[in-house]
Amino acid sequence: MQVAPEPVISRETSIGRELVAGLIGAGVALACVLPPLVHLVTGPLGPLIGGFVAARWLRPAAPGPVLIAGTIGLCISGLGGTAAAVVAGLEHPPSWFPSLDALIPILVGVALYGAVLGAIGVKLGSISGRDDVRA
Repeated sequence: MQVAPEPVISRETSIGRELVAGLIGAGVALACVLPPLVHLVTGPLGPLIGGFVAARWLRPAAPGPVLIAGTIGLCISGLGGTAAAVVAGLEHPPSWFPSLDALIPILVGVALYGAVLGAIGVKLGSISGRDDVRA
């Protein structure tokens, strides 16, 4: 009886793969906002879920988790910044819309929130995938 060799897990990472993993994580985080009713729970936890999915896909070694989490935070903040720029560029922006002085700290907070939750998700995804073997 012949036994097939076990697949080798590649721990080689690159900045390109880690950025792609971060974009996948950001996509998952944004997709968590879309389903009606469920988004009340998954929306705020989206960066954590996205980081988890990205880490399970890539299995990053250092400094990969930092790049993945940073990409998630910057993508979410960038999307918010783009939406804010569109609203601020309207001829008559809403009266409740924050000024530029207040908007910058809000976007920095969103980036930090996404990056921290993304980092936690990457850590959890890395820990949970240690015993798995991927081809």
